[in-house]
Amino acid sequence: MTIGLLAPSGNMESFMAAVNAGADAVYLGLKDFSARAKAKNFSYKQLVDICSFAKEKNVKIFVTVNTLIKNSEVKNVVKNLEQISAACADGIIVQDLGIVNIVKKYFPDIRLHASTQLAIHNTYGAKQAEKMGFDRVVLARELSFEEIKSIKNNTNIELEVFCHGALCFCVSGLCLFSSFIGGYSGNRGHCTQPCRRLWTTDGKNGYFLSPKDFQLIDYVKKLQEIGVASLKIEGRLKSPDYVAKTVSAYRLLIDSDETNYEDNLKQAKEILALDYARQKTTFNFLNKNDKIFEPEKSKSTGLFLGTIENKSAEKFLLNTEHVLNIGDTLRIVDKKKDKNVVLKIENCNKINNGYEINYNDIYLENGFEVFKIADGKQQLEISNEQLAINDNGSGLSHCEQQSLTITENFSFDKIQLPNLFVRIDNLKWLKILKERNIVIKLNKNNIINTKSLNNLTNYYFELPAYIDEADLSLFQKNIDFLISKGCKYFFINNISGSKKY
Repeated sequence: MTIGLLAPSGNMESFMAAVNAGADAVYLGLKDFSARAKAKNFSYKQLVDICSFAKEKNVKIFVTVNTLIKNSEVKNVVKNLEQISAACADGIIVQDLGIVNIVKKYFPDIRLHASTQLAIHNTYGAKQAEKMGFDRVVLARELSFEEIKSIKNNTNIELEVFCHGALCFCVSGLCLFSSFIGGYSGNRGHCTQPCRRLWTTDGKNGYFLSPKDFQLIDYVKKLQEIGVASLKIEGRLKSPDYVAKTVSAYRLLIDSDETNYEDNLKQAKEILALDYARQKTTFNFLNKNDKIFEPEKSKSTGLFLGTIENKSAEKFLLNTEHVLNIGDTLRIVDKKKDKNVVLKIENCNKINNGYEINYNDIYLENGFEVFKIADGKQQLEISNEQLAINDNGSGLSHCEQQSLTITENFSFDKIQLPNLFVRIDNLKWLKILKERNIVIKLNKNNIINTKSLNNLTNYYFELPAYIDEADLSLFQKNIDFLISKGCKYFFINNISGSKKY
């Protein structure tokens, strides 16, 4: 079975890099409601031209509308959906379930993909997504191969799996850390990356929450064999060079056959070794793995070249065995202060075993570490690709632009807010609390004990945010018991806790 390859794009250069490298599809965001708000992203006029260009290249375009939406923003979301529909994009990637209902009612032509932000991590979640009208599920990154295989064997919906890129410290789509410490929510597209910060514990400093990067290049064939529909590369904030290299490496494997697979696998690994990102991990793909952190550093430091020597006011010496070219991008790191600057080489001279590199307007000192994070050659190839897509673009499209009128007439009804609830995770609290509006958090340790409670119908029950595929039968058996005793009220954190299909 053929497997698709989905590439990230945060700007026009990355989009061209993805197309040129052989992506089957590209995902990107408009200026609003994108989980990567820090990316440059795209205007509506750009999207129209991108969709037209992609259609000619037989490349699909999926637009991210993957943040949680406030009530006050609904009309603006509808406007975005109108634009996406008018541009004839191939689909949208969604987190907020309210958007699903809007799309089904007003934009039935738009294909729906369930974002990894929905934290779909078991068979129940995939089946529920299918019932709700999703065409594809982007599975949570925490899953093992066996769990992915089980979901595939028990569902009909298309599955998309992340194969490369950054990991999050928290479960996919369930991170509240950034919002908690600074008010900027990752679920709203403004993650401040607390997992990449320096923390102190037991008198030690380190990036204790900073994960390595994900890489499944060794397992492309396994995912293809079980019928996964698409591999997804993370990286809408990454450089065009990163996009070009990762796409070309996975493209090489997807297009391989038995006669050249091993040789191409070796070549693909060599390409990915120069993606200038973090150390790599397979995370939980083979088995549960807690050795995924890289506490020594927080950045995608890239390829280590050497340290600065003989610094003057305008240039410095870098002794290195690696080849440098005009246009290459360097990251210069002050390891003691955990600070770094980026330098794009505009002028350098080869000297003996290294290079004399010119710089200006940045602070650096002898001993600072130097890493290569992007190849100038690839950037030049992309910049030479002529495509008239900009904010003043012609707006030409492969489909006629329809009038955008739904927004003006769109309205929704107000709802009554719920009462205040008290949530507990230990049944001992019931001795001192009144029974009214008590929410009992169910977990593997207490779910069986709930059978011994009196007046079961007086309580609300909350399912865990994450239920392993292997634990579904345990929870289902006990929830069936609660329902048989008349319990009617259950809280679920995501649709993977629902069996209403």
